[in-house]
Amino acid sequence: MARIHLPANLRAHTGQQSTIEVDAVTVSQLIDALIERYPDIGPFLRSDSGQLHPYVNLFVDQQSVRDLNELDTPIGPHQTLLILTALSGG
Repeated sequence: MARIHLPANLRAHTGQQSTIEVDAVTVSQLIDALIERYPDIGPFLRSDSGQLHPYVNLFVDQQSVRDLNELDTPIGPHQTLLILTALSGG
């Protein structure tokens, strides 16, 4: 199983879990499985049209998926997807 590591600002939507294990072979499947398991997290990751929000940054083993194959990036059973969201405020 691949692991998803969540930042503190998203853990309220996963019962305070920081790491979640999911069976998937691509980053897109990981995100879909996470949203299926924890539907309340969906709006913080994807828009109404299903696109990943631009402020959501995804890393597979410390490499941005933007430098790989985006959401089609393959992920192995012992890899970790790190989700980081940009924070704003004033």
